[in-house]
Amino acid sequence: MSIKIKRNELLNCNELNELLATNSWDVYPIEKLEKCIETSWGNICARNDKEELIGYVRILSDGIRHAYICSLIVHPDYSKKGIGSSITKELLNMLREYNFYPTLVAGPNKKDYYKKFGFEVESNGFTAMCIRKPY
Repeated sequence: MSIKIKRNELLNCNELNELLATNSWDVYPIEKLEKCIETSWGNICARNDKEELIGYVRILSDGIRHAYICSLIVHPDYSKKGIGSSITKELLNMLREYNFYPTLVAGPNKKDYYKKFGFEVESNGFTAMCIRKPY
């Protein structure tokens, strides 16, 4: 099995929605997804031998110093095969080239996964916070 990891690939929104659905993530109207991708700073895609999208991450950035990592996802059929790690390593290499500080919000069961890449739960007194309910 050969996996290709590509930076800033033009993406078909239908295939991205298909990947999101494999993990029971929300699927979005194509127009919204196109705008989301268009306004992102970058992305990294993983594809299998058949060029099917099997992994993805999106990056938002101010273009100066900060980068927020969004939506790291791997198709369940390819889980535990190093795809997420390959995407994350490429992502960090890409952000390092621009001297960006990477930030992400990890699910409770994903903290140890991101720690192995150097992420810390808290750094210099900062805490990642979010609102997940209607406000």
